[in-house]
Amino acid sequence: MIAHDSTKRSSINFLLAWHLLGFALLLLLPGIKAHVAFWVADSPVYAANILACAYLAGVAILLCIRAVAGPVGAATAIVVMIAALGAGCLSFLLHKPVPDVPRSVIAAMFAAAVVLAAIGFALRRFTAAALIVLTLIVGAVGALQLYRVYGPVKLKTQVIAANLSSAFYS
Repeated sequence: MIAHDSTKRSSINFLLAWHLLGFALLLLLPGIKAHVAFWVADSPVYAANILACAYLAGVAILLCIRAVAGPVGAATAIVVMIAALGAGCLSFLLHKPVPDVPRSVIAAMFAAAVVLAAIGFALRRFTAAALIVLTLIVGAVGALQLYRVYGPVKLKTQVIAANLSSAFYS
């Protein structure tokens, strides 16, 4: 009985760590395309933050299912996550004006959230290695965000075309 309790506790710890890292990855993911970090005040990725919160809602539902019915498989995790993210996308229709976010960002976040949920709830072995890999991915994406926001500024060359011959006649 004691071994079962410690295994269950380590499984809960893994799920919490995995999904918090997944949430962090989903928050950072849109900044790769938008070149604006999610913490900047005028960030255009407000809709992406809604999808990240829908991911957390889906994880909360899956954890409740796990507490009541036992272990959750990958298929259940995928179905519940698609439903939660679908509700998040449905909230886009209720907002006036419609949030401005590229469809490619929504598709990437949708796919990443479903894959993260399926792996998180289906993974039984190699949990420490999976957490290390996900931590490295989140760290790399976060470092890329920080570099783009606070790194060296690249000055863009501006070409000004002027008709100098007509400047003398005006």
